[in-house]
Amino acid sequence: MASTNDVGLAPDRVRNPSGTHLEDLNCLICHNILWKPVACQQCKAYFCSACIRKWLTDGRIDCPLGRETYIERACSRLVNTPLSKLQIACIYESNGCREILPYEAVEKHETQCGYQPQQCPGCLLSFSKNEIETHISGCELIESTCDDCKIVYKRCDASQTHTDIICVKEQFRQYRCQSQEEMRQLQKQFRQYRCQTEDKFEELKEDLEKRRRDYSANTVKVAQSITKIIQQHQFATPGTYEALDCKGRRCIKCGQCRDWYFTGDAETWKWIRDYKNWIEEDRNRWRSDHIYDGFKRRDGATCGPQQRATPVGQISRAFIIAGNEHIARQRAPGDQQSVVSSGARGYQERTISRSFITGDHERSSDYHYCLCEDNTIA
Repeated sequence: MASTNDVGLAPDRVRNPSGTHLEDLNCLICHNILWKPVACQQCKAYFCSACIRKWLTDGRIDCPLGRETYIERACSRLVNTPLSKLQIACIYESNGCREILPYEAVEKHETQCGYQPQQCPGCLLSFSKNEIETHISGCELIESTCDDCKIVYKRCDASQTHTDIICVKEQFRQYRCQSQEEMRQLQKQFRQYRCQTEDKFEELKEDLEKRRRDYSANTVKVAQSITKIIQQHQFATPGTYEALDCKGRRCIKCGQCRDWYFTGDAETWKWIRDYKNWIEEDRNRWRSDHIYDGFKRRDGATCGPQQRATPVGQISRAFIIAGNEHIARQRAPGDQQSVVSSGARGYQERTISRSFITGDHERSSDYHYCLCEDNTIA
């Protein structure tokens, strides 16, 4: 702990000067009794440690007694021994302290002495350390702080500056200010959060749009791949069968034209595939309900030019020609002009229906649909 003495000890504080030459123990700067002495290695002079530090802080490097550079060293026993024998009065003797202390005990005592002067924070008067607490507890000029409203007031003014009503009003004012500040902070945080949310929303929106485009592109690629795979597994390899007259692509399973597929319901498709067991009623249903309109041309179909957009049109075209030739052979040579009479047309329709379903006409095989179970998928 630092000494209460900024410079050496005053000679009048020494209580046993007899037999001691105090002038030999004086600091050559402050001329008081040495306090925490140090010596110059060059000139052997003695100084208080505080005095020589102050001397050197002014930018000097030379010894106060000569021109040599100051080099510090510890004091010899010739100085330390006489100093240790001195009896020193407390620096607060004027305040009432009666302690007489050895040289080495002075610093510790003075930092704890109960007679240290302390100033009252209210009236600013000085009192000893032992008395200051008693004085402060009763000083009317001491300022106090309310634990509830935090108002600082002097004790003597409490009846005017800190009544119960004033305390409540101040608490309410502080609460309102605090609430307003918290509201401003919340609004600021909300604005920041909203900006961050909007930015994040835009990022997510852009990402979603990109994913949608990628998904659409991938869907097209997958659909194309699936179509290609399906085509590879549903059409016969060229050269496996003889080419059809309709130029259509043959089914890999049955060898019939697979350029058309059925779009109707499963029950109807099952009924069509059972054509070998048809009776007259079934054949009438085929014609009257236009079941053949349920067949649709596949993408990429190579089946030749059609008279109509249904496979029956393609079949009908071939069988009408065949029917006309058959009727012509049954009539006289001079009656060739009436080959398309109403009776002939009825015969043609019956021949077309029977030939398409049963395949028993001499030219029907080239125009027979694929009736495989899976020919309902485009």
